[in-house]
Formats: sequence, structure tokens, C-alpha cells
Amino acid sequence: MNNEIIENLAEKVRHELGLNDVLNVDMDIVLEKLGITLKIDETHEVEGSFTKGENGFEITLSKSYDGTNKRDKFTLAHEIGHLFLQYDPENPNRVFNRKGQTEEEYQANRFAAAFLMPQSLYLDSLNQHAIDNKVDMSEVANDFGVSVEAARTRGRFLGYLSWN
Repeated sequence: MNNEIIENLAEKVRHELGLNDVLNVDMDIVLEKLGITLKIDETHEVEGSFTKGENGFEITLSKSYDGTNKRDKFTLAHEIGHLFLQYDPENPNRVFNRKGQTEEEYQANRFAAAFLMPQSLYLDSLNQHAIDNKVDMSEVANDFGVSVEAARTRGRFLGYLSWN
């Protein structure tokens, strides 16, 4: 699946959830609207996972979630990416783990970045926080409620920021 398809899908999901112009997405609301149960299992071997449980879709995090941890926010969006990109009703018991560097994990990361930082809103934020051709990436990250590294990586993949 190419990047353009993933970008468009993330945008469509945002639209369906009524998040078109929302900068800092509240993942608790997203989970509720999608009917996904969040579980915490501190013995969980991976940072996050997605599966279809007995009572619907579930995301399990390996640590407590209070809505403020920027890494957990990205992990939740990543796991939701598995739902929209790779979930197969013919194989409902498959578990997706945020682990490794497979094409599926790359795609879920791309979905998470596009979902949390849509291209048009991202460009607006970059322009708003640019002075003399320099961007305050901490402000861009704060706009979206993500880590500076996630905001920087998004800008690089979109071609707005250099890789060096």
C-alpha cells in the first residue's frame, strides 16, 4: 500500500470522526467513537497491540495511560492504523504488535503520523512557528500533542524538513 493511499485513508477516518480541523486529537474520544476498548497490561511484552477480542476491538498498552503521554498517543494511533490498514475479518484472531520493522509496522506508523498530523494542518503549524526560515519544532509538536521527534519525522516524510 503506497503512502498516498495511507494519507488519504487517515484523512478519511479523521473526517468520519468529525476531526477535520482538530489539531490535538483526544485519543480517548477516538477510541470511544470507534468502539475500541483500551486495556493496560504492565506485563505485556510489547509497547502496544491491537486485536479483536470477544467483545470487539481492543488495544493493549504495556503501561498506564492517562492521555498526556505523547508516545502513548502515537502508539494508540499506530494500533488504530492496523485496524484500517491490515485487519482482515477472515482472520479475526490475529494480533498486531508494535514491534519490529515490517512493512505493516511502517504503514501503521505512517497512518499514525497522518492521522495525528494531517498534511494541511501540519503545514499551517510549520508556517505559524517559522521565523527566518527556522521552525520551533517544540511548538509544532505541542500543537498536535506529539513528541518533537514525531513532529520532525512527519515534516521530513512530507518533504518540508531536511533529513540532516
